[in-house]
Order: sequence, then structure tokens, then C-alpha cells
Amino acid sequence: MKNELNSRLIMLIRQTLSDKINVAAYLMDLLSLGREAVYRRIRGDVSFDLEELALISKDLNISIDEVLGINDAKSLFSIDMIHPESYLNQYCDFLSYYIDIFEKMSAYPDSEVIAANNQLPFTYYLSHEKLSKFYLYKWMYQTQTSKLNVPFSEFVLPQKVIDLNKQYAAASNFACHTTSILSHDIFNSFFNTVSFFRRLGLLTQEDVDQIKEEILSLLDHLEARSISGVWHNTYEFNLYISMIDFDTSYTYMRCPEFELSMIRAFSINVVRSSMPAICSAHKKWIESLKRYSTQISKSGDIYRTEFFNRQRQLAKEIL
Repeated sequence: MKNELNSRLIMLIRQTLSDKINVAAYLMDLLSLGREAVYRRIRGDVSFDLEELALISKDLNISIDEVLGINDAKSLFSIDMIHPESYLNQYCDFLSYYIDIFEKMSAYPDSEVIAANNQLPFTYYLSHEKLSKFYLYKWMYQTQTSKLNVPFSEFVLPQKVIDLNKQYAAASNFACHTTSILSHDIFNSFFNTVSFFRRLGLLTQEDVDQIKEEILSLLDHLEARSISGVWHNTYEFNLYISMIDFDTSYTYMRCPEFELSMIRAFSINVVRSSMPAICSAHKKWIESLKRYSTQISKSGDIYRTEFFNRQRQLAKEIL
């Protein structure tokens, strides 16, 4: 049993780490162990103790249930839940985890992401400082009742958060082919949210103007990508506008190393699963939404022009 658990843990570590990273060197660094001590664990001569298992599980985001071989349906999903009392540290951990995912995907030219979104995807807005700050601010407003009256201008993000936001945006842009299905009112909903906070007196007109400037820049960038049909470099970009509303945002990620399905919850939290059956069903569901959507990348010139001009007009009217 001991050797079986060690073998399963080593297998999961190998599956999770990049091929370029030596498992023994990784464990020596993470666990502060000598070379021979690590190799005794790899060979199964010595078991990993509970503290070592916890460190590995946390660092690589490996489920302990997977190590133990528990296949109960209750363990099919994990949630990247960000708690109000330590939200900035957890948010940074969340970003770091997905930056690593995108970096792994970038090693394979056929990696892909397909998503259906009813709110702006992280990939779209995290490179914009005011937009990314506003999403965190909105989440804080909803979850931290003791800080309801903190104006947006006084909500300061640490430089580490700003840097990780940009790293996430950069990593996701250079990682994979992308298919994006957007709810038809995704921008209108965002504009109305910004307007709501302005009416509460938590956003100044200067704040709103800065947010509007960034959203217009985002629209210009997105329109240019949809015209070219290229995400970055040689990565294909397919953009669809759905005629129906989604109940939430769905994302499916794939490369030769793994599959991952994600459902966005509570604004900035993510429920995810790597179970093949769930990933397959998740992908089929997202693909099925194309039936209700119009492709505006590389084609649909008139509809694409009308869509983006309408979003710009709404931004100017509402903001």
C-alpha cells in the first residue's frame, strides 16, 4: 500500500510538472531535502509524510483524493474559492496557477481554449489596470460588508497583483488557439454595473472616464483580432456573438498533457474538473451554443461592424 501511494504520487507529479523540470530537483527544492532522501522517496523505500504530501498537493494543485485513489463523485470538482479575509493572497495564487497552465499549453501548437462567457473573460481585461481593479472592487463590495463605503479611488491594489494580472494576460495570449462565444449583452451588462457604482457615489466621473477609455481600447483590440482571425502569432481566433443569454461562463482547455473544464462562479471564483467524461460533456455543451450564435471573426463583416459600433455607442451613452 505504501509503495502504491508513493508511485501514484510520483506519477501525478510527473503529469503535472513540465517535461523540462526534473522531478528529483523539484522535490529537493520544495521539501528542502537532500538528493538521497528524495530518491529514497521516489524509489518507494521511504514514504512521503503528511506534511510533505500537503506541500506537494498545494504547490502543484494535486488533489489528495487522487493520491489516495478515491474516485467518489464528490471529488470530481475542485473550486478556486477566494475568501474575503485573505482574498488578495488567494487571488494571486489563483493567477499563478493559471499562468502555469497557459505556459504548459504554449509548448504545444495545437493547444486550444473554447469558452462561452456572460461576463468579460479574464483574458480580455486583465491587461487593463482599471478594468481588472474594478472587477476586484465589485467583488469586494459584494463580499466585504465592513468596507462598503470605500471609494474606488481609495481601493489600492498591491504591485504584485497588478504584475500578475498582466502576466496572466500575456501568458493566455501566447498559449493556444481560442474560440470565444460572447453573450450578446455582455458589454451592456458591464456598462450598467459601472453606472450603478457611479450612482452610489463610489466612482467619480474621472474613474468612469478612465474605465471607459480602457473598455474602448479593449473593443478596438478585440475588433482587430476578429477581423484578422488571429489571436497572437499563428494562433487562430474565432469569435461568436450569441443570441441567447448564458446562466454563467464556461471554459474548456486542452493540450496533449491535460484537459480542464471550468465554470466561473461568484464573479472571480472558478469551479474546475479534469475528469475526462466531464471535460467531454463540457466541451460539447459549449460547442452546442454555436447554434445560437453568429461568427464575426474572418466573416460577417456587416454584423461585426454593427456589433462593435453598437458597443462603443452604448459606452458613450451609459458611461
